[in-house]
Amino acid sequence: MKLFLLLILIFALNSIGFGQKVIVRDTVKSEILRQTRHINVVVPAFPGRQSDCKMNVVYVLDGDDAFVDLVAAHLAFVRDMDNEIPAFLVVGIVSENTRMDDFMVGDPNRETGRAQKFLSFMSDELFPYIESRYNVTRHRVGVGHSLGGSLLMHALCDRDSLFNAYMMFSPNLVYSKNRLLEDFKAKAPVKLDKFVYLSIGDTGEPETGYLKGIRRFDSLLLNSPGIKGFEAHIDYLTEVGHMESLPVSLGRSVKEYIRYSYGTPGEDVRMAMLAEDDFAKAFSKYYNDRQKYLGYRYYPGVYNLYNHWIVLAGMNGQPRKILQIADLAIKIHEGDSHRYILYLGKAQAYDDMNDTESALKACEDAMKSLQAEHDQYDKEDYKYAEEEINELISEIKQAGH
Repeated sequence: MKLFLLLILIFALNSIGFGQKVIVRDTVKSEILRQTRHINVVVPAFPGRQSDCKMNVVYVLDGDDAFVDLVAAHLAFVRDMDNEIPAFLVVGIVSENTRMDDFMVGDPNRETGRAQKFLSFMSDELFPYIESRYNVTRHRVGVGHSLGGSLLMHALCDRDSLFNAYMMFSPNLVYSKNRLLEDFKAKAPVKLDKFVYLSIGDTGEPETGYLKGIRRFDSLLLNSPGIKGFEAHIDYLTEVGHMESLPVSLGRSVKEYIRYSYGTPGEDVRMAMLAEDDFAKAFSKYYNDRQKYLGYRYYPGVYNLYNHWIVLAGMNGQPRKILQIADLAIKIHEGDSHRYILYLGKAQAYDDMNDTESALKACEDAMKSLQAEHDQYDKEDYKYAEEEINELISEIKQAGH
C-alpha cells in the first residue's frame, strides 16, 4: 500500500511538473546590465476555472531548467491539492558568466559586486516585461539558493518592495564582514509585511561558515521588538549539506508560504470574528488587512468559505451570521461554477429560523446559479449538484409540514 501511494505521488508530481505546463524560453535585453539575459518562463496550463484568473509570479535566481522545473512542480502539485489558491507563473533567470557579480554587493576590497544594478534590472526591466505579457498579480516571490539567497537578503534590506515573499536557501550572510547582517540590523524595521523563509544545512563546507550568519540573523529577530506583519521561518536542516539543502528547503518553504499566504485563520480567530455584530464585516476587514502583504485583494474560494466560515456559524447556532457571510460570499464569487452551495447555506440558515418560504427561495436561487454555469460542468457532476439541491428542497418542504 505504501509503495502504491508513493507511485501515485511520483506520477502526480511528474505529470504536473512536466505535463500541465508550457515552457517559454525568452530573452530580455537589459540596458542596465548591458547584456541580453535569458529567462525560462513556466506557464501553468490551467491557471484557474475562469479565463480572467491572474497568476502570482515566482522569480527563481539561477533559474536554469532543473531548478525552475523543481519549483514549478512543487507549486503545481500543491495547487492541484487546492485549486482555490492562485496559480503561479515561474520565471527563471538563467545564470550567465557574471553570477558572482550579479548576486554580491560591491566592496572596495573586491572587484566583483553589482547587486544593486541586478536588482534594478529586475525592478525596471524584467518585472515590467513579464507583467506586460502575462496575466499576473502584483504578488512576487523571490527564490534563491546560496548566493542567490544572499541577493534576496540584500533586496529585503535595501529594496524590500521588490518581493512580497522571500525564500532563501543556504545563503551566505557573512561575506564582506557580515555586510548583510549589518544592513538588516541598521534597517531596524518596525513594520514589514513580508514572508521570509531561511534554511541552512549542518554538514560540510560552506554550510559550517554560513551557519554562523543564519544564527546571527535568528538572534537579531529574537532580540528585536516584534516586527508587525513580518512572518519569518528559519529551518536548521540536520544531516544536509549545501547542495542537498535546496530540494529539502523548497518543499518546506512552499508549505509554510501557502499556509501563511492562503491558509484559513485558526478557529480562535474565526470565533472572535463570529462574536462581532457583523460577521461579514469582520471577515472583510481581515482579508483587506491581508492585502498589505499579498499586494492584491484575495478572498478564499467557495468551498473554503462554506467549510470554514458558514459551517462555523451553523455549528454555533448563528443562522443570521450564516446569512451575513453567505451574502458577501455570493457577491465575491459571482460567476463561480460552485457558487450554488452558498445559496444552499442560506437555505439551511432560513430553515433553522423556521422561514420555509425564504429557504425555498434560496434553493431556487441555487438552482438558477447552477443552471447559469451549466457549461462548466461535466454531465455527472451537474447531475449530482442538481440532486443535492432537490434533496434539500424535499427536506425543507417536509419540515415545513
